[in-house]
Amino acid sequence: MFFEEGEELGPLEKIYLFSRSRAVFHRVYISRTLAKFLPLITPHEAVEYVLPLLNGLGTDQDDSVREAFVSELVPIMWWFFEQAGVTNADPSASSSDDTPSPRPKLHVQTFTPLLGSLLLSVNPSIGDAARWGIVELLARLRESPEALEAGPVSWGGMPSSKERRIIERELVFGVVIGMARLDWEHDQGEFGGEAGPVAGEGRDGDDDETERWSSTWGSAAGSVADLPPIASEGQDNTLGHSGAAESSPSALSAVSWTTVESTPSLSLSVQTAPSSDDIVPYDPEDDQAEEAAVGRVASMSLIAAVTAIGPLNDDVTPAFLEEVERVGSDPVHWVRREAAYALGALAKVISDEEVIHSLFPLYNSFISDRKWRVRYSALFALPGLLSRLAITERRSYAISQLTTLTHDVSRSVRLGTLEILGEVIHTFCDDQDGLPSELIDLFMGKVKAIGAAPNVGGSTTGMRRPPFPRGEGTHFEKNLIRAFSFPAVALTLGRDRWGELKAFYAQLAGAAQTGTDKPSAGSVNAKVRKTLAASIGEMAKIVGSKAAVEDLVPVLYGLLRHGSEEIKIKAIESLDVFLEAIDETERGPIGRELERMWAGEDFDRIGFGWRVRDAFSRKLGVLSGILRKEGNVVRSLVMKALVDPVAAIRESAVDFLPTCIQNLGVSTVAAKRLRADVESFAIADTSKRRTTFVYCIQALALSQALGPLEISKGSFWKVLRGLAQDPVIDVRIAVSRLVSLVCCEL
Repeated sequence: MFFEEGEELGPLEKIYLFSRSRAVFHRVYISRTLAKFLPLITPHEAVEYVLPLLNGLGTDQDDSVREAFVSELVPIMWWFFEQAGVTNADPSASSSDDTPSPRPKLHVQTFTPLLGSLLLSVNPSIGDAARWGIVELLARLRESPEALEAGPVSWGGMPSSKERRIIERELVFGVVIGMARLDWEHDQGEFGGEAGPVAGEGRDGDDDETERWSSTWGSAAGSVADLPPIASEGQDNTLGHSGAAESSPSALSAVSWTTVESTPSLSLSVQTAPSSDDIVPYDPEDDQAEEAAVGRVASMSLIAAVTAIGPLNDDVTPAFLEEVERVGSDPVHWVRREAAYALGALAKVISDEEVIHSLFPLYNSFISDRKWRVRYSALFALPGLLSRLAITERRSYAISQLTTLTHDVSRSVRLGTLEILGEVIHTFCDDQDGLPSELIDLFMGKVKAIGAAPNVGGSTTGMRRPPFPRGEGTHFEKNLIRAFSFPAVALTLGRDRWGELKAFYAQLAGAAQTGTDKPSAGSVNAKVRKTLAASIGEMAKIVGSKAAVEDLVPVLYGLLRHGSEEIKIKAIESLDVFLEAIDETERGPIGRELERMWAGEDFDRIGFGWRVRDAFSRKLGVLSGILRKEGNVVRSLVMKALVDPVAAIRESAVDFLPTCIQNLGVSTVAAKRLRADVESFAIADTSKRRTTFVYCIQALALSQALGPLEISKGSFWKVLRGLAQDPVIDVRIAVSRLVSLVCCEL
């Protein structure tokens, strides 16, 4: 296919030709730009001619086309929803008369098969994008029209309240729940096979896990599950456009799109589900059974994501809960694993009664599953479940569960227990009796903190392991998890019990317990110290000023002196939060130490690289406000940045110079000395400093607060007059730019 030279095509013609082109880059192009073409045609043309082309793009044989299409699917669907009248009745029935409708009708299930096909894609990039697209659509449908109009993204309109309810109901029941019922018949609420683990599955450790997640995800046209009826002005809930056949509402419908070459139009063919006599027992090797299992995985992932975006409607919550309970007994372990993730999301939104009677039995089933991947997924629901229990029950249940999980046969489950330990500890923040000491000891790695595990899930004595056993090569992993969770644990304990953690915190940071700030002999991995450096400011806010000065300042100095470049940058990025958390009287010594670190011989000994100095210079504006009482320190830091050999650092210092002078106070001694130091650059021997001076004056002149005062000074123009005759062309260019900008401002 080619275009004749000089041929002018309309938007509709371009959409059609690019969509049907044999060239992949043509189809990729129209997939990415279709949302921009749609406003150029009428809604009737879009429904009649463009809508049939979407299925071809969404099921294209080339992954790049489908990836481009699914990335723009949300604005495409939203345009159709706002321009066409969305209905759950047969659009052909409402257009029986000859009177043209100003707004074309669009059946609510039009996009359902396309979404199902994308969700079942073998390419994870396509499936993930389709899932997030559905979540984004539901989030926008739940927003008020006023909020949408005032939002940063202009979508051009909004379906009516009735249409929004119809669309949301279809997405929830037809897509989210429908994906879990691709092999489900209305008369049979169970899976074809035996509920629970597949025969022959044994309780396994990590090394024995040989099952695959899903090696071949078949792609198929989406299937629509049995949906609760939606009232629609006396119309039956039929699926159709022109020429669509009717089917029973309870039948599982497989919808396919066809495009007639001679007259582009949309037609749907509906095939009823097979009878119960045709259903065969579950066979793991059967492609359709595997495709249905992938659909259940997608459904559970969608349930977790949709639940996380906000409150659910009264009819949606029990439907989600019913699906998770049903899929929780799936014979495929990687389906049960995804259901375990959805369990944690539901635990935060359903009522306490449903949590007790439904989720806890389901959690107990997951946590005693034969497959470690299921147990690993289930343990992340524990913090959410614990938060719904009374304090006394929470305490006993947490200890009993951690007793089991820390002795699990799987190393991944044991490490996962440590990952959630910070969240579990934080659930006791409102406990007046304080945090259980067993949990604190377990967090700090005391092996005997929790006793032997009970015999759970058919495990034998030989399968029990000591909690977080040594010699597994996981010391670094455990410390990294503890470093990440430390702020949550410290916040739960409070300032009064900081003494129980400070020695362990210093040990993690690599500081010796003798009081020196040098790393101990057993150097801690750099990633652990990097994590602690990133959170040291928040830790100072949690423990308070006194404890921060006594216990955290030595750690901060050790990170800045002896850490790697990445560690130093993370520590510098936390400096402002750290200094604000301590008393003003204690900030001076820290500021002077920072100045000494960046000075003379200490500079070379510490080894600050240019990236570290650049990070420091970008903090000068905020640090000058925090250290305003230490004017000489601020002045020294700014001057060191202005004379730095790296241009990016000098530019950062120039940008923050007006802010630093304002924070110090224009009339203060420190500010005047800083101005004098900057003005000395005008007569410096090196052209680099004279150019820096011009840039500094330019920043001051363009400042809203200092600009008028700066320009009105006679010395301002006198110095510029001399530099305009500078022998170095770079200086003269900088002066000419400054004069031009000042003239524009005046």
